[in-house]
Amino acid sequence: MKAREGEPDGGYGLGELVKRLRRVGDGEAVAVVTTSAGLCAIGIG
Repeated sequence: MKAREGEPDGGYGLGELVKRLRRVGDGEAVAVVTTSAGLCAIGIG
C-alpha cells in the first residue's frame, strides 16, 4: 500500500493503515488487520 501524495511514507499508526486498507476496498483485510492490532494492543497477540 504505497503512500499517495501528502501521506507519510513510513512510521504511521493504525489509523493511517486502516485508511490505506479501506481504499483497497477489501473489507475482510480491514477486519483482520484491525482485530489483530486490537489484540496486540491488549497483549493477547
